[in-house]
Amino acid sequence: MRKNIKWIIAGLAGVMAIAAVAAFLWWSDDGPAAIDLETAVAHMESIPSENAGDSSVTDTTDAGPTSTTGPETPAATTTAEAIDDDRSRDEVAETETTSADTTPVTETPDAAGTTSGAGPETTTTSTGAATDGAPPTEAETASADTVADRYTGLWAVTTPGNADGLPGEDAVSFAGFRVKEVLAGGIAESTAVGRTTAVEGFIELSGTTLVAATVEVEIAALRTDNSHRDSHMRQAMETNEFKLAVFTLVEPLELPIGVFEGETFSGSAVGDLTIKGVTNRATFDLKARLVGDTIVAVGSSGVIFGDYGVTAPTSASVIWVEDHGTMEFLLYFAR
Repeated sequence: MRKNIKWIIAGLAGVMAIAAVAAFLWWSDDGPAAIDLETAVAHMESIPSENAGDSSVTDTTDAGPTSTTGPETPAATTTAEAIDDDRSRDEVAETETTSADTTPVTETPDAAGTTSGAGPETTTTSTGAATDGAPPTEAETASADTVADRYTGLWAVTTPGNADGLPGEDAVSFAGFRVKEVLAGGIAESTAVGRTTAVEGFIELSGTTLVAATVEVEIAALRTDNSHRDSHMRQAMETNEFKLAVFTLVEPLELPIGVFEGETFSGSAVGDLTIKGVTNRATFDLKARLVGDTIVAVGSSGVIFGDYGVTAPTSASVIWVEDHGTMEFLLYFAR
């Protein structure tokens, strides 16, 4: 009898050990690292150009008239050409007059040791740049406004080049979360990462100001590396009733003019974040860059689940999940 009990205990211990190892192998691997702006830009720049290798694109630059051995036959002259010809003759005449006025003369020293010349006095005017530190001129300000105005309007979330790779491994717009968890028995701590490409939204620029932004994420479409975890997450988020998480910008964000010249912008976007029907003010740390005709943006924000009526899910394999996590996104915007 005692021997049987020993075998039973040993069997139970073996099962528990196997379950613990299985849980460790199944759940413990950390998810993908948070993507950074440089990686996102590299994904964007790796997309082949639509016109690369296109032999149909030809140079249409006028090569000019062809030399002939005989006298040239005058071609028909348009009104515009005639005006240009008249302007050219006037410019030639003006140049000749200016040249005559500024012809250097021989200077002969007089008895007093001074020199005299018959030609007019020549005055040199400086056309150099303004002194460093001087305020921008009206022309410079107008130029900056013109650059910014080129990008004024609505920009929508997109996936450049119709990429079909995994979120974070290609130029794909996505949003998601990361949260720490501890396995049953306290074997190990890991970071669970969920992501989805089911993201829609837009931003609106007016000159150098981000005046509006809205991003919607389909919660039920979030996926981690384990389907059981995903199921518990959907239950905790009640995705049958609350399908979307929504962020809406509430404070306009001023952008430096350098952003429209390819420089990286770093700042904070303040808005209303709605999860599970509850809305709170949230601040996302943001980095963005203009790459060609696409705005690449990455951002993240801490979130406390209880603030949105969410109880962190647990299971037989996971005994503890942090009561807070990080929301993150990589978005490409185009017009």
